Order: sequence, then C-alpha cells, then structure tokens
Amino acid sequence: MSYLGTPDESPLYEAERSARGYVPNYLRVLALRPEVYDAWLRLAPVDVAVMDFADRVARDPTGATEGDVAVLRGHGLADADILQIVLAVCLRRFFSGVLSAVGAVPDPVFDGLPAGVRAAVGGTAELF
Repeated sequence: MSYLGTPDESPLYEAERSARGYVPNYLRVLALRPEVYDAWLRLAPVDVAVMDFADRVARDPTGATEGDVAVLRGHGLADADILQIVLAVCLRRFFSGVLSAVGAVPDPVFDGLPAGVRAAVGGTAELF
C-alpha cells in the first residue's frame, strides 16, 4: 500500500467506504495530513490546469500543444507564467535524468536515514 505507516481509521475514510466499499490507498496516505486532503479537494481550476500541464510536460515535453497553452491562458496565466512551469518541470526532469544516466549513487548520509525512507527511494547506497 505505502512505505509510510498509515492510520487504521480516520474521519476521511467513512465517506469513501460508503461510496466505494473500501478506502483507497491514496486516502490512507493523505490521512496522515487531513488538511492537505481538504486543500486538494478545494483546488482552484487554474491549479488543476497547471498540474495537468506539468504532468504532460514531465511525461513527454513534445506532447505539449498550443491547445494546452491556450487552456492555461484561459485561466489567466501569462506566457511568462507558462514558461516558468515548463522550466521548473524540465529542470527537474533534466536533473533526474543526468543523475540516472551517470549512475550517481546516494551520499553516505543516505544510509543513516530511516529504513522506510531508504526503501521508498530504492534501498541502500550499496544497491546502486
């Protein structure tokens, strides 16, 4: 389900249990921070559009279209704002790609992290 310890019960669970017959794993994780879940439910349409666009760019930058940009403009974003989203996504994508391509291993401090954190990001430095 998750590398994180999640609560067995939460006030968030009842509505999902009633509607779906079970509690989705994402909700169990977000039950650690119910205020984040509440904020997520209240995201403004512009925030959802930005996340959708960022996801598209992260998955395949060549897949971003003029229509995608038009959607963001329709939410009031200026071209400079849209470029900032692209830059942030591609910088992160580039950085991760460089480290992966050269086989960079975690710093020794990685081994001092809690086991659950090490497992979530791939084991120990020796495995890299």
